[in-house]
Parts: sequence; structure tokens; C-alpha cells
Amino acid sequence: MLFRKKHQLEAIQLIKDEEDDKKTSNQGSVYIGKSETLEKLQKLAGKSENVLLKIRSIFPFGLIPDTVTVDENKVNIIKKYWLGAENVHSILIEDITSVTVNTGPFMASLDIIDSTNIRYPITYRIRNLNIRNALIARSLIQGLIAAKREGVDLSFCENKDVLECLEILGQVKGEANKN
Repeated sequence: MLFRKKHQLEAIQLIKDEEDDKKTSNQGSVYIGKSETLEKLQKLAGKSENVLLKIRSIFPFGLIPDTVTVDENKVNIIKKYWLGAENVHSILIEDITSVTVNTGPFMASLDIIDSTNIRYPITYRIRNLNIRNALIARSLIQGLIAAKREGVDLSFCENKDVLECLEILGQVKGEANKN
């Protein structure tokens, strides 16, 4: 699947380059901004392929486990139902206003508030998660929110370094002592 995406991006790049060459030969340098836009789009697509964290709910408590996937641009929540039906929610990091973890003695739930529509925010709850995984997800998402607000570009860093820095950035004071 990764090969196919890269192959498709290369094909799109070749087609766009040919179109740009034809248009610039006819009208000069009017279309220079188009190639910059395409480069930004390709960079954004590369960030979406870079999965930072993937967690699942604990099996025996939920017969069909839900999944949370975090990448540099968005959080995907996949809720599965019987007979292969599933519901996929994608929330941009910029649209997340709050991430909360509710812990119990054995499991935790992760609440993510999507404020795309400011008047009617939507709360997504993922239940039956491992407590440690839920806390890591919360601190990672909080770190991504802070990094996006400051305009930090994470595409040049290694995954391991990014994860460590974002977890530290998103931690609650005194949280490290509880783990």
C-alpha cells in the first residue's frame, strides 16, 4: 500500500510537471506558485503516512476493539461494529480543543473534543483502553496541539525523537511520577 501511494504521488508529479512546462512556455512565469502548492501538498501527504501512535481497546471488555491512530496532522478514531461495519472519524489536530483521560482501577477511556463547529463541539469517547496507552495518547495529542499552535514542522525529525519531545511537551506536571 505504501508503494502504491508513493507510485501514485510520483505519477501525479510527472503529470503536473508536464502541465507546468506547457503552461510556462506559453505564458512565462505566471504558474510558478502552482509547483510550490504541489510540493506543499506532497509534504502534507507524507506527514499523514507517518503514524506516531496506534492503540486499541482491550479485547475481552469490548468484543470488537476500537482503534485510535495519531499522526502529525490528525487523529483517526475507528469504531467497529458487527458484520464488518465501522465508523471512521478523522479530527485535525488544529480542531481538537481538549483531550481527557478517565482512569479506573484496570482500564481508561479517552475523550477527544472536536471543535470544528465551535457552537456544537463533538466529544468522541474511546473506552476500555490500557491506562498507560491512554495517558501516552493524551500527552502525545496535547504535545501535537502545542507544536501546531507554535508552527513547529515535525517532518524533519525522527519518529522516536518526535515521540519523546511531544510526550514531554504534553505531560501534566507531576504525571511522570505516577507512571
